[in-house]
Amino acid sequence: GDDAAGRRVLETALDRNPTDAGVSHSLGLLLIRAGHTDSALNFLERAARQEPGTARYAYVYAAALHSLGRSQEAGRAANQALADHPFEADLLELLVTLGLESGDGEQALHAVRRLRELFPDREDYRAIERDLLGP
Repeated sequence: GDDAAGRRVLETALDRNPTDAGVSHSLGLLLIRAGHTDSALNFLERAARQEPGTARYAYVYAAALHSLGRSQEAGRAANQALADHPFEADLLELLVTLGLESGDGEQALHAVRRLRELFPDREDYRAIERDLLGP
């Protein structure tokens, strides 16, 4: 598609309704794709703050931070969002990933145990928990 035209449409929509989290989120995604990461993160964070009831916005913001190598910030954002969305599997999975990548087995174990409570039949969660507990 035409990212420049899309950006103009989203910016116009945001000018008309600056509190529209959906537009902020969409603009953030477009800017990520275009490589404008700092601006994108601002809009993704804005969407998450404007509509804290939408777990997806918080997850995408935290995941974007993680993908940009800002793992500590991603962890903080995911944990903050988890306070509002304690059953959000995407946030818990991100915390497992962050814990495993950083060597924080306690964080990973806590998150995978929460996932196991939510999805007791998921073998992949069971396997991660076994690996973290060791022999």
